[in-house]
Amino acid sequence: GDYLVKNSFKTRIINLGEKTLESPNFKVEDYIENLEAKIIGIDLHWVVHSYGAIKIAEICKSLHPDSFIVLGGLTASYFSQEIISSFPFIDGVITGEAEEAMTILTERICSNNGLEDVPNLTYRGSNGEITNNSRIKPLESIDKYDFTNLKLIEPLDSLITMDYGFKKVKLWNIPICRGCTLNCATCGGSKYAYQNIFKRDKSAFRSPKRMVEDFQRLDEQRINSIFLFQDCRIGGKSYYKELLKCLHRERWSHIEHVTMEFFSPVDDEFIRYLASHRPADKITATISPESGSENVRNIHGREYTNKDIFETLDKCADNSVPIGFYFMISLGYESQSSLQEMWSLWEKILSHKRKKGFFTTANFGPMILLDPGSIAYENPKEYGYNMLFHT
Repeated sequence: GDYLVKNSFKTRIINLGEKTLESPNFKVEDYIENLEAKIIGIDLHWVVHSYGAIKIAEICKSLHPDSFIVLGGLTASYFSQEIISSFPFIDGVITGEAEEAMTILTERICSNNGLEDVPNLTYRGSNGEITNNSRIKPLESIDKYDFTNLKLIEPLDSLITMDYGFKKVKLWNIPICRGCTLNCATCGGSKYAYQNIFKRDKSAFRSPKRMVEDFQRLDEQRINSIFLFQDCRIGGKSYYKELLKCLHRERWSHIEHVTMEFFSPVDDEFIRYLASHRPADKITATISPESGSENVRNIHGREYTNKDIFETLDKCADNSVPIGFYFMISLGYESQSSLQEMWSLWEKILSHKRKKGFFTTANFGPMILLDPGSIAYENPKEYGYNMLFHT
């Protein structure tokens, strides 16, 4: 959205789900009917949103038959051929990273020119045949993009405000990089998936200088808490040290808290550096071991032990870095026995917390859908899954 605005196109980002939650009287069809747009873009990133994204596209086309309806995101990219062949009310899919392609697409449509040279676009040609345009190479840096232009988003206040009971916090998420160096089996954002779907061979990082600018802009917009997506360690030691040093020397008026992702257990050098170079007064870490069973965890690409988990917990406690643990239920090869291992691990983590007098949590979510393009999606039997649907 911000990139389109910087290229002189009027753009709004509307979160229909949030609007529906915000007002019990909100009518999706009435709202969409009152929109005026030559192009309507709908994100189909997570596969769980498939029904909603396709249905919204159908409503948009029925109410605005002359608008160009385009989908994008991880799931849309993976199923681009099927989407264009199966749903005539969808005009195009941007396959892969979309900023440059969407800008060129918008230029062509607004000037009534053809779509032949719009990169990354899958669409129906004049003869009805599906056309897959050539792909452009992903950028090696994401510094040119801005992920903090919050005034484009509607409804903003309800979207960013988190109510923790005792306090309301304004939260925003920003990425450290695009792509990954790891190959966790069920992840559609793994190195494997990025190479195959997005044609990205290596991660594109955001420079520490630009990350500081992101924080400054969010601070000006009265954001209190920031979640940094991706583990800054995958950029290497020099990257994470420079990033934390640059953020630590700033002083914020509103930012109070930053959450850091750990993709693996921490070593002494990193946790000490993080503790002494805090990006905000309060920091929290989060790590996802996936399963309490070491065997299941290793199969899914998290190659560390329960001993490593407790060593990380101790290191975080010793350096006053609260940490939360996140697990998944119904992973491949999970069994009643391995679930018992997981419940036992949770009890030990939480009792460890009480013993240390230290804040930590253990949460979980259901893994009932595989990310399209992940290693497990492509090789389900090998990773303990029985795929019922492939579309």
